[in-house]
Amino acid sequence: MRIEVLKHVNKILSSLIPYAFITWNDELVNTYWVGSYTEVEPANESGMNECVFILTGTTRNSWLELEEQANKIRGAFPSISGYRQKLDDGSVIVINYKNTLAVPTGDATIKRMQVNIGIKHFTGKED
Repeated sequence: MRIEVLKHVNKILSSLIPYAFITWNDELVNTYWVGSYTEVEPANESGMNECVFILTGTTRNSWLELEEQANKIRGAFPSISGYRQKLDDGSVIVINYKNTLAVPTGDATIKRMQVNIGIKHFTGKED
């Protein structure tokens, strides 16, 4: 994934939820989210890159708190129409909500939820 895309996604998510990329290194809070991604192999040479961005929320508070924050993510990246933005380099990203699932932790005091969003990055040229 290109750095411009990661920076833009970081900016959006940090405005919605307590968020960090890969590892939470800030002061420990009761609820936080970390993100990672899996790239999808390009189907052609159109210049479009695609990935699934995986957000994992963890809390010692209630499931409801995680669900409320997951709803903020859903609202920012609609499933059908998607979030669309032209980046400073002229490329375009489209971000869509995919799904949410509860993740077992083996510890009743720790709740975890995963939200998957799809990101398509159109560069107009082969990378």
